[in-house]
Amino acid sequence: MTQSRAVLTIVHNEAVFFPIWLRYYSRFFAPDDIYVLDHETTDGSTDGDGFVRIPVEHECVDMRWLRDTIGGDVSYDDLIAGAGRWEPGVEGLLFAPYLAGERTPYPDPEARGAFLGLGLRHDRGAMTRAVLEGVAFGLRDALDLVVEMGGRPASGRVSGGGGRGMLWLEIVASVLGIPLELTRADEGAAYGAALLGGVGAGVWGDAREAVDTCVRVTRTIEPRPEWVERYAELQPAFRRVYPALVAARGD
Repeated sequence: MTQSRAVLTIVHNEAVFFPIWLRYYSRFFAPDDIYVLDHETTDGSTDGDGFVRIPVEHECVDMRWLRDTIGGDVSYDDLIAGAGRWEPGVEGLLFAPYLAGERTPYPDPEARGAFLGLGLRHDRGAMTRAVLEGVAFGLRDALDLVVEMGGRPASGRVSGGGGRGMLWLEIVASVLGIPLELTRADEGAAYGAALLGGVGAGVWGDAREAVDTCVRVTRTIEPRPEWVERYAELQPAFRRVYPALVAARGD
């Protein structure tokens, strides 16, 4: 959560058309912004299994930036504990998580972050929750893009350090509106590479067999109904933030 980039990957097991050039928010994606892979069978056809990988540039390093900015001696646990004392929406405080530009849904390397609605009542816990919610809303933007193209996931799986923060997981699950699953091995990329290596070595016949054999869900984080409703109310306000920031910089 503190160092990794946020990436949304949608796995589908039925044929879904994902165009390479996508118009969204009045901007165009370059061909390498959307990664689509169909699983090819031995006869050269596709069986419908595949994935869509959408990178978002607001990295989870936002939390490290926040900690270092407000005082590097504070622990992440203390920041999260403070965030937990605030209700969803943080009394009108929004965070634009574009500290390093953005790729999805805004291919804009010049995009920058911002707090909006900051007031005297807001403390570092409020700012922490706003950061967590801002990153989650950014992921929701990417998810909605896939949904518009016909892919609607029933659940999500979490890997990496972000999977160790319960408040963070509850926020993301509630913003996305889907349950999140934790697996026994939480380093997804390395574990997946090992499984593919096993497929290449003949240990398993294909990736599906490897996953069915080795991947085990250990816990499911359900969206909190009251948070889902509140975040649905807040999403239009978050969607207005990026265009407002672009207008402010004079583009």
